[in-house]
Amino acid sequence: MIAFTIRRAPPSWSNRRGHWSTEYKAKRDWRELAWFGAASARVLCSDLSMRLVPDARAAPEKRAVTIIVHRCQLLDHDNLVASVKPILDGLKGQIIVDDSPRWLELSVRQVKAPRRALERTEIEVTRCAGSQVDSRATQQQSAV
Repeated sequence: MIAFTIRRAPPSWSNRRGHWSTEYKAKRDWRELAWFGAASARVLCSDLSMRLVPDARAAPEKRAVTIIVHRCQLLDHDNLVASVKPILDGLKGQIIVDDSPRWLELSVRQVKAPRRALERTEIEVTRCAGSQVDSRATQQQSAV
């Protein structure tokens, strides 16, 4: 298992207004936070198979990602899942192969934080039961 915490809660991207470049930079910051957090947690992980950088061609493995967002203002489920998209993009290549359902089981929850200072995002990645993906399907897809 790999687990780490980002000491902020991601914003609701669907309700933001402003210039596209400001939103792009904010999403890039969240991708980088997730990437660096995942890289650090991966190195410190005691499970050697989870330390390896995932590769779709070598030993494909499906992973389960649980994200728990502690925030003051709760979002509806659609906006909650959309708000963690840059985090998933940051995990690609570090802990997960891709964010498609073939490679990922995603669980996103939120908890009401009493104060803004206590907002955070907890990310936990585990191996799925029966996690080996059919390698023939992977080879056929890469040949296309």
